[in-house]
Amino acid sequence: MNIYILITVSVFVAAFIGGLTNHLAIKMLFHPRVAWYLFGRRVPFTPGLIPKRREEIAGSLGRVVSEYLVTSDGISQLLRRDEFRESIRAKLSLSVHRLAAREESIEDLCKRLWSEERWAVMKINLIKLLNETSIRGVEWLWFDKGWSQIRLGSLLPDWTEQRRDVFALRGVQYMVDAIRQQLSTESGDRLIRNMTKQLIDQAGGFLGALAVMFLDEEKIAAKVRHSLIEALDSETIRSSLTEFVVKQMKHAEDMSLQEITSVLNDSDAGNWVSGLLKWEKWTEQLLCIRTDELLSKHMEWIEARLPIVVRTVLNMLEHNVERIFRAIQLDQLVEAQVRLFPIERLEKIILSVSGREFRAITWLGVLLGGMIGLVQVMLLRWLG
Repeated sequence: MNIYILITVSVFVAAFIGGLTNHLAIKMLFHPRVAWYLFGRRVPFTPGLIPKRREEIAGSLGRVVSEYLVTSDGISQLLRRDEFRESIRAKLSLSVHRLAAREESIEDLCKRLWSEERWAVMKINLIKLLNETSIRGVEWLWFDKGWSQIRLGSLLPDWTEQRRDVFALRGVQYMVDAIRQQLSTESGDRLIRNMTKQLIDQAGGFLGALAVMFLDEEKIAAKVRHSLIEALDSETIRSSLTEFVVKQMKHAEDMSLQEITSVLNDSDAGNWVSGLLKWEKWTEQLLCIRTDELLSKHMEWIEARLPIVVRTVLNMLEHNVERIFRAIQLDQLVEAQVRLFPIERLEKIILSVSGREFRAITWLGVLLGGMIGLVQVMLLRWLG
């Protein structure tokens, strides 16, 4: 046979075998996906290396990621870096300025972050959560912590008999002044006239007829007003009113909060909390506030405190990073994700990153095979 044909054929066959071998070796990393069986016995090298060792690979990746790649010490060092903190502050500042530039309400912002339907459900759940949380909190204080049995007097700071007398005297003085002022108004005058007319009507008979004939209603009203004002200025009336108010205050001091709510015809803490805390109304009012108006007024204040907020949050994360890592169990998380990751997608990712290197390995097999074929022909020629 012609020596050149022999060399060409030998080099070509060896190169083909070398390239095919390397190509099959690479393919056998991922293929076949499942084991093949022939006559009830598993065919060797099936499934491929990665599908076969998937559990071990997942566990190894989890340990590598948690022990060497993403560690608590590495995260702590990152959180302490001034460059990282400054980048976080800059991003937050940019986000705040973008919000301040938008002419939208807080509710519009929420609808933009979530869908309108989802936000409607979230808002209902938020109001429900606020109501339930406030009611549970008050009931916990009311029943479990014994607030229902607390006396009103014990809640008043620095409360003494002298302070009670002063408050009673001031209250009576305020009430008397308010009544005197009311009597001098048009509505007060109308009230006195109605009272006078009712007295005359109730008198009836001959006395009532004489009063209508000979007494002037205007003069009677003026006398009644004058008498009422004199009575209000009387020390006896003031003392009686003050004594009455002091007595009522003493009684109120000895009442428990449970008794006070019972007097208000509502002994259920949840009911009066629901009536007192208007979460639905307050939420609607809050959501109607425009973000640009809210943020623009306080932009300097926000900018001045952003570094403090970033530093506080990152310091908190840094001090608890070890606990967070233990809580999330990063190694188990990575292992679970690798187990769930489809082999097809994993193959595509690896080939997209290392496809050029795999092709180079294939062509290297062709080159080495060709060289081996050439050396083999030369050895056979030399030995022959």
